[in-house]
Amino acid sequence: MKEGKTQEATDELASYLRLEPYDAAARQTYLVLLYEQRRYADTACEATSLLKDEAHNASALVYRALAEQRLGQTARALMDFRAAAANVSAPRAERVYAANSEIDLLIHNGNFAEAQKGIEGIAREADDFGFYYRKGLVADALGRDADAQSAYQAAINKAMKDSDRATASAAAGQVAMRRSRWPEASGLLRAAHESEPHNIDWIRALVAVDGHLGKYDEAEKLIRAVLAVAPSRRDREVLAELSVSRKEWGRAAEQYAALLEEPGGVEDRYRLTMTLARIYRELGRHLDEEATLRKAVAILETSVANPSAQVHAQLSVLYEKLGNRAAAIKHQKDALRMADTPTLHERLGYLYAANGSYVSAAREFEQATPRSHPGQWNIRIAELYAKAGDRSRELAHLDLAAAEPLEPASRRYVERQRGFLYSQLHDTERSIEAWRAAVAAGLDDGAIHLDLGFALMQLQRWDAARAEFLRSNEREPSPRTLYYIAQCYRKLEQSDIAINYLKLAERDAQRLDPSTRKVLYDELGFGYSADGKELEAAAAWRNSLGVRYDAPIALKLALAESRLGHTDEAESTARSILDAELTVPQRITRAELIAEILQGKRQFSAARAALIEADQLQPTAEHAYRLGLLAQRAGNDSQAVDDYEKAVAREPDSLHYAESLAYAYRRAGRVKQAEELLQRIVAQYPDRVPAYRELAYTQLALGHQSDAATTLRHAIDEQLATTPPSEDEGASEALPALRSEYETLARRFATNLYESYRPNGGGPGVGGTLNGGVIPSAGGAELSYFPAGALKRSDDALQFAARLLWTNDPSGLAIDHRSLQGGFSLRYKPLKQTDFFVGAERLVKIGADSQNDWLLRASLGLGNESEWQAHKTHWNYWQFYADAGYFVSSRTEATYLEFRRGITLPATANLLITPHVVFAYRQQSPDPARASISEGGPGVSFKYLFAGTRYKPHGPAFDTLLQYRARLSGRGHGDWVLTGVAQF
Repeated sequence: MKEGKTQEATDELASYLRLEPYDAAARQTYLVLLYEQRRYADTACEATSLLKDEAHNASALVYRALAEQRLGQTARALMDFRAAAANVSAPRAERVYAANSEIDLLIHNGNFAEAQKGIEGIAREADDFGFYYRKGLVADALGRDADAQSAYQAAINKAMKDSDRATASAAAGQVAMRRSRWPEASGLLRAAHESEPHNIDWIRALVAVDGHLGKYDEAEKLIRAVLAVAPSRRDREVLAELSVSRKEWGRAAEQYAALLEEPGGVEDRYRLTMTLARIYRELGRHLDEEATLRKAVAILETSVANPSAQVHAQLSVLYEKLGNRAAAIKHQKDALRMADTPTLHERLGYLYAANGSYVSAAREFEQATPRSHPGQWNIRIAELYAKAGDRSRELAHLDLAAAEPLEPASRRYVERQRGFLYSQLHDTERSIEAWRAAVAAGLDDGAIHLDLGFALMQLQRWDAARAEFLRSNEREPSPRTLYYIAQCYRKLEQSDIAINYLKLAERDAQRLDPSTRKVLYDELGFGYSADGKELEAAAAWRNSLGVRYDAPIALKLALAESRLGHTDEAESTARSILDAELTVPQRITRAELIAEILQGKRQFSAARAALIEADQLQPTAEHAYRLGLLAQRAGNDSQAVDDYEKAVAREPDSLHYAESLAYAYRRAGRVKQAEELLQRIVAQYPDRVPAYRELAYTQLALGHQSDAATTLRHAIDEQLATTPPSEDEGASEALPALRSEYETLARRFATNLYESYRPNGGGPGVGGTLNGGVIPSAGGAELSYFPAGALKRSDDALQFAARLLWTNDPSGLAIDHRSLQGGFSLRYKPLKQTDFFVGAERLVKIGADSQNDWLLRASLGLGNESEWQAHKTHWNYWQFYADAGYFVSSRTEATYLEFRRGITLPATANLLITPHVVFAYRQQSPDPARASISEGGPGVSFKYLFAGTRYKPHGPAFDTLLQYRARLSGRGHGDWVLTGVAQF
């Protein structure tokens, strides 16, 4: 054995063992020699024989396992290795060797799971290079790259030999490549290469790494070194690929063309041809590209008798590149018929999409939808249905996507689009829900808050919409957003704030599109108008019309100008609007406006002509009434009657229209018809006091004074009946007037008594309105008679009177009988509204100093007398009286004037106190007694009104006047004058 003569040593040991069969040491040596001579069957037999005598001989088990392994008896070998490793009586080294041998065998057989168990079993026993290298191999095979990397690194650290270190480094480099950790892979492989520079496999791996790192020069140098040692087609292809990576398209084209000249299989030729076609495309050699692609098609179609699904798929790709999409789709369908796979469906979907068949594309993608995490896939399908215009299916797939876990960006896209689609379907609640989900996913731009604001506005959630619009404006300031904020505030009845936001939007209005800018100005106008700011409203509407003419807004402008008093501008604006641009209600408004403007200019006929248009468009009682009013003011009473009759015909139950017609009848001279209509009105509305009054005036116009008085009595009765019990009669403003009018109508007789006192020495007095007028007197009594309905008038136009005048003794109030003067008169009142009388009086001599004569007389009274005025604490008082007379027999002319001015104060319900100033003047011609005189001064009146009756304002009245009259001209001097007046 020392001389290396193994065969001879084996033969000697065999002879020896025949003599000494139980020599254990000799048998063990003999077993080793058999294995070394590769006599594996004999080794296994000898080991089995040895184990019969020594069942726990670990060495025998190991050699038998090694022999069985060489004989291909893997299962038996594994059992023996496992038994040896488990033999606790065996030396540690033998057990570890057995375990490692078992692991190596499992790795060789591809049973990596069992190998992993074996490694775990000896983890406590082994800590050398081999253990960690095997651990790395197993983890590598099981796809546990991180564990493999860690194990290989441990093996590198444990390696005692450079070759082992290089092997582990190369293995670790391969793992780093799979993990795309290219710098790390480069370092590991370069270390292995430096240790064993001629290992071609490692050089090739390093070439791949350098290619990924962009170290093309180093990669080319390495691959050329490989080609120099062991040239191969694959390495030449790698060199060509480096040319492609470096975009050296010309050299790459030459290299690939050369590769195609070499013999090769169909798949290799197809792959090389496709790459060459791409290179030609990069070079811009499109004809060569097309020709090369056609060669690729020919390779597949001619080289394969019965094309597989894969071949059809490849042909589909080629035809797509050639622009023959129909052929591409055909071959893709053929591939699908042979192999219905998601990948083929996906590819066909892309072809359909490129061809514009979006629905077909979507259906193919539906067939390719993965079972796990299909969210992104459903987004893609939804986009295809969107392109096809199928919003329903788009939404369905977006809903499916929303139900799956998604990346934040995809979630934002999906929820925003869902919100949009739900809004298109008018499902506002769900659109809001989707958009809020988009916001929750991080979508916080101005547009999403603007969309939310619009949706909330549709639901009339004004406050929530306002908040969203404010957020939108914070992120993307926009006058359009400010406009919508204003709309929300307007709906929330915060008009001032709304106007402020509209003003803010107006500052940047030029950024708005014309349509929105116009709406902004419109809303500004409406807001200003609602606040009564017509000037600002008009300016806003002018701006709106400057953007785009709009007839309704022009009408609004005309109305605003009218309210501002700019009637000419309003009329011009209104008349410039074309009928065709307005709705019927707007045309009516325009016609009414023009009529109102012309009415204000007192152009009543033109105003009526304008209003006729409104009535033609919309015949209403109100229009007819206003037409009548305009005709009446234009002086056309006949036309007014016609218009009022239309108003009553259109609205028979309207009291106001009926009364207006009655008044028109009377003005037009159709008094009888007026009376009949008013009779019907009071019959239908027995509490209508103004109608009673108008009926009374109408009856007077017919000469029916008694009927008129009766009618006024009814009016007073109704006024009293409608006065609430809690109110005094004096609270009614109409009642005193009614009673006064009734008193005038019912009055037949009136009596006045007066007496005055003036201390002696004052000289001749002027007298007064109640003491003689043109005939000076200190006292007197007068009885008047008013014939009912005289001259068919109700204002006492004709009056008969008898009076007695006198003067007093200078020493007191005793009547001077020599001064008694009687008179009988007839007076006529030519004017209804003015107290102006003309008449004649026969003076009758009674006393020695009186005379018989005819007095022709004219008198005028004006002013505001000191009568009771309800609800006032004081009122102005003034009175002017003029009396002119001519005494026929004596041919004497006399004139008397008196003016009073003061304030009446109601001291009690019956007592009126009137402080005043007075001026009086009397002139006579001829004047032998020098009786012409003027005087004036202060005075005060105390007038007591006795209580009235149901139909009369008051009973008898007693008036006491105290005046100081300073002499202004004529004989005498100033005196106090005290006068008492009684009226019945």
